[in-house]
Amino acid sequence: MSLNAIAARVGWDKTRLSKYENDHIGMSVSVIAQIARAMDLSPLAVIIDCLRCAHPDLTSESSKAGTLLNRLADEAKADHNARAAQRRKPKATGQL
Repeated sequence: MSLNAIAARVGWDKTRLSKYENDHIGMSVSVIAQIARAMDLSPLAVIIDCLRCAHPDLTSESSKAGTLLNRLADEAKADHNARAAQRRKPKATGQL
């Protein structure tokens, strides 16, 4: 997803989003949550992706940290998908 698309979804201009991306300003938990919603990801998945970008050595499957990070990413994705599926289920009205 492009910076323009994400910026449009969160209602920011591209410059603000670029400042977060290039580490010119720090991200708060609420900013991470907004970006995650715009990208249809869990906040944990966004945090993990940020860690992977900042520390590429953490992506190695041969390291314990890489293995753990990948497992966390998989669990975050599965949890997010399960919650999304639950939200899509029609609610019972109790009427026949």
